[in-house]
Amino acid sequence: LSGITVKPYNQGENEGEKTNNLSAQDNKLLSSIKERYTDKEIEYLLKGQGVHNINLDYPKINLTGKHHKIGVMSDGHIGSIYSPRDWHFAAFKKFEEEKVDCILHCGDVVEGVKISRFGTQIWELSEIGYKAQKAAAIEVFSHCKQKIYCISGNHDFFFQEYAGADIVEDICNALPNMTYLGNNQADIELDGAIIRLFHGGDGSSYATSYRLQKLVESFTGGKKPNIFLAGHVHKMCYIFERMVHAVRVPALQMQTSFMQKKRLAAHTG
Repeated sequence: LSGITVKPYNQGENEGEKTNNLSAQDNKLLSSIKERYTDKEIEYLLKGQGVHNINLDYPKINLTGKHHKIGVMSDGHIGSIYSPRDWHFAAFKKFEEEKVDCILHCGDVVEGVKISRFGTQIWELSEIGYKAQKAAAIEVFSHCKQKIYCISGNHDFFFQEYAGADIVEDICNALPNMTYLGNNQADIELDGAIIRLFHGGDGSSYATSYRLQKLVESFTGGKKPNIFLAGHVHKMCYIFERMVHAVRVPALQMQTSFMQKKRLAAHTG
């Protein structure tokens, strides 16, 4: 948008006398922007909020009633040799014992396949490719009796980035108890309180709480959630910042060779 220059009209002109001071080049640029982005995305861009990897039109789920017991999970990475399926089954059993009303999943349901590092990643896959990982995830989540509300993460997004396939949406469509809330971020309203699920694509920081603090700092006043659940970095942390209960959700994946090389701990559970 910085490439557009608009000459201001004379302040004394009437509204109906304003002239279009855009050059042919500027008009062409505006047309190309409108072809690429929706009006809603342009609004976000102008506000400086960005649109990369964010589903702007994700549905909002409303849960009625004053009291809910909610299970939370993230980063299962089904399809990875570092992700024991028994951990998913143990989680489902625990949620059932605790009689949770629903489960929230913060993304990276599957391991995905990243083309740029396929040569090394292939040796760490228990299921290779979209079809195999989709089938494995459907089989795993078919053992869960509770309702699951789910977003997709950066590993899930690999398939969409390279092949235009939204694997988490397809998994959810195959199971009656799973509801897809969109890519990377979603809000759930619970009797006026907002629970925000988030994944992200950034890396770990030098301190366990730092990423969580910076994310909460980035929330615009008046648009903050009451509870913020963040996946992606395989860490467990809770802070109360700016009146937001913020939780970094641990993973259902062991420490991978990538994390070992980076000297990154994996908080599992």
